[in-house]
Amino acid sequence: MSDTKYLIFPYITIYDYKSIEDNLTAMAAQGWRTESIGPFLWKFKRSEPSNKKFFAFYTSNSKYESASTEEQKLLEELCVKGGWEKEFQWENMHVFIADHDAMPLETDEAKLENIHKIMKKTFIPNYTIPLIFMLFISFSNGMKYFGNSPYSDEKTIWAFLLNLYGAFLVGTTLLVYLFWFKFSKKKISEGGTCVSTKWYRKLLIVLLIGFLTTSIGILLY
Repeated sequence: MSDTKYLIFPYITIYDYKSIEDNLTAMAAQGWRTESIGPFLWKFKRSEPSNKKFFAFYTSNSKYESASTEEQKLLEELCVKGGWEKEFQWENMHVFIADHDAMPLETDEAKLENIHKIMKKTFIPNYTIPLIFMLFISFSNGMKYFGNSPYSDEKTIWAFLLNLYGAFLVGTTLLVYLFWFKFSKKKISEGGTCVSTKWYRKLLIVLLIGFLTTSIGILLY
């Protein structure tokens, strides 16, 4: 039996705090704790099962200098009083662990608004720039191929299709976040919690694997 497990492509739904918290809580109950954190893989190692819960807190400063803002000072005080301990940090997300009876560090309403402010500065620009680039490359190659340009060849149509595929993936990722924020805000205002993106993450992983496989195939060809 393997002593390691992996979570693939965590960044694509980093904003879905509830799924992250629930997944880490379930993994800890089964005897798995995070060993290393990265943009493409989160590695878990086997440990003693624990009846703990997790809380994801998002800050505008990814380096999180503890005494730099009132928000961060308040967070430290809440952690000490509430029995929370820092589990790990990745980018703008800071994950804490505590007993199940510990009080949340902030309300869902406050967390959602805070996440949206951060996503507008990080996640959205990080996906908008490659989306524009891929659309431009796809458009340029499409004009050459379908316009019967003398500079067009078989590579032109592949470049057109591949960049169109990439633009679809990136554009869909942006749209899913915007819809997630809209519907999560509505559900939370009605007393619920944020919308889960588990179904989308599984679908996107399949599409990403297809994109990478196609890209490698074209390069080899």
